Amino acid sequence: MNAKALGSGALMLLGVGGFLAYDQISERRAARKRAAELAQDREVEVEKQQEQAERVKAPVWATLPDLTGKTEREAKELLTAAGFQKIAMEVMAPRYECAYDVIVDEPSDMVAQGTICNQDPAGGGRLRAERLSIRVVIEHDTFEQGGLATGEWRRMPDVLGMSLAEAQTVLASKGFGPDEFAVEDYTHSCPRSKVCETVPAAGLRKPKATRGTIRASLK
Repeated sequence: MNAKALGSGALMLLGVGGFLAYDQISERRAARKRAAELAQDREVEVEKQQEQAERVKAPVWATLPDLTGKTEREAKELLTAAGFQKIAMEVMAPRYECAYDVIVDEPSDMVAQGTICNQDPAGGGRLRAERLSIRVVIEHDTFEQGGLATGEWRRMPDVLGMSLAEAQTVLASKGFGPDEFAVEDYTHSCPRSKVCETVPAAGLRKPKATRGTIRASLK
């Protein structure tokens, strides 16, 4: 056999060998793909079985705690500790003001600024623990001032019995503007040069957009 024939035979063997190697690689790739698809199918089946098991198992109940005076973070921790699992807490917009069961006459009558004042549902009830949707209102005001989202106000200080100059100094120290009060001469049963009446009265809210009145004996 001459050299030319030997060369042709060698090339043919290389070609056949290359084809066989390529075919084996393709088979291995196809096998890996089938294995991955089977694994994915098994995962999907396991998830379906878990979902079915959750649907048929007995419901879990938990007592909803009172969140009054808690920050949003503290409230979520308290709900988790109470046994609630998937918690969806909606914090209402600042335009939603706190509703108290008592008239707010003292700082102790309201919760601290930045904490929860109202919740829906209310605390104390028994609810399904698997999922919880709850709305809360946050106190954005302090006892002395607030209403930045709904209409700014400040609480009126007690200036009765002061001179007009003293009263105006106190009002300025509380953040009231120089034009927020009209001054009226009031002589009826009023000591000379003293403030005898204010509108609004001490302790009430004075809206910034509404002009108040100081009545004093000016003569």
